[in-house]
Amino acid sequence: MTRLWEQERRLQRQERLATVGQLAAGMAHDFNNILAVITLYSQMLLANPDAPKREQYLASIYTQSEYAARLIAQILDFSRRAVIERTHFDLVHLAAETVELLQRTLPENIMLILETQLREVHVHADRGRIQQAMMNLVVNARDEMPEGGRIWIRLDALEVEEGAPLPRKAGRANLSPGKWARLRVEDTGPGIPPEHLSQIFNPFFTTKPPGQGTGLGLAQVYGIVKQHGGDVQVDSPPGRGAIFTLYLPVTETVPET
Repeated sequence: MTRLWEQERRLQRQERLATVGQLAAGMAHDFNNILAVITLYSQMLLANPDAPKREQYLASIYTQSEYAARLIAQILDFSRRAVIERTHFDLVHLAAETVELLQRTLPENIMLILETQLREVHVHADRGRIQQAMMNLVVNARDEMPEGGRIWIRLDALEVEEGAPLPRKAGRANLSPGKWARLRVEDTGPGIPPEHLSQIFNPFFTTKPPGQGTGLGLAQVYGIVKQHGGDVQVDSPPGRGAIFTLYLPVTETVPET
C-alpha cells in the first residue's frame, strides 16, 4: 500500500509539474507576441511622433495592453489567486440576464435556450466571475458550431445528505453534504474527442487553429468554480455534443438589494 501511495504521489507531482510547464510556455509565447507589437509601434512612434498613422499605432498598443490584462485575469482565475468579491444573489436571475445578453451577440444560426424549473436559487459568490464562467462556456460552444446549432443553459438543484449515496444529479462531482446548484451548458456541436477530455481544462490547451483562441477560457471556468468551493465536470456522449456541468454551493441567505 505504501509503495502504491508513493507512486500515486509521484504521478500527481509529475502531472502538476507538466501543467506548470505548459502554463509557463503558453504565457511566455502569448506575452512575447504582445510585447513584440507594443515594442514595434512604440519604436515607430519614437522615431516619428507625428506619423500619419499615429492614432492607429496608439490604438494597437492600447488593444494589446487590454489583451495582456485579460490574459492575466484568466491566469489568476485558473490559479485561484484572483480577488473575488462575494455577494448573495439569485443564480436563476443571473442566468436569465446572461442569456439575454448573449442572445444579442450570437449569430442568427445559433439558438441559446435557458431551461429551469426553479423560481430562484441563491449563492454566495462573485457575480461577475460566475457570469464570466457561463459566457466562456457559451462562447466555446458557439465556436464549435460554425454551421449553427443549439446551446442550452439548464439550471436545477440537488441536496447531498450526510452518509447517503450521492444523488444521480451529482454525477462524478466531489460534493460535500449540503444543497447545491447545478448549471449545465450543453450544445449540439461535434463533441469532444475522448482523448481530449482529460486535458480540456488544462491552461493553453486548445484544438483551435493558431490565433483563434488562447486555450485559457475553459481553464478560467475551472479556476472560478473551484475558487468558489464548487466542482466542474465535462461529458461528451457520442452524437450529443459537449456537456459542461458546474456545481455551486447554495446559500439560504436572501440576495442583497
